Amino acid sequence: MLPTANTDGDDSGNSSSDRPVKKRKATYLVNKEEKARLNHEVQELEAQLAALKDRVGLTGGQSLDKVATSNVVLSNVLRQQQLLVATAQAGLAACTRGSPNPLH
Repeated sequence: MLPTANTDGDDSGNSSSDRPVKKRKATYLVNKEEKARLNHEVQELEAQLAALKDRVGLTGGQSLDKVATSNVVLSNVLRQQQLLVATAQAGLAACTRGSPNPLH
């Protein structure tokens, strides 16, 4: 005769009181929690983006036309300053050509 695992007449085998059985979460609950977590992360990232835009100076009120206009104005000012520098250099070159070299 072969010995059996449970000979005391109790048919419980491995009783559930020995270790608790962890129930599995339903898929829709897992998806719902993940959606909530991702929505929270999106809100945090949007807040960081808004803070970075404010730091750089790109507010939502500035349109692309305003930025383009300011770029045109700045490029015109830059050209005028470059012209002034070139004129000053030409004047200095003319002065040095007209006067003898003091080292000779």
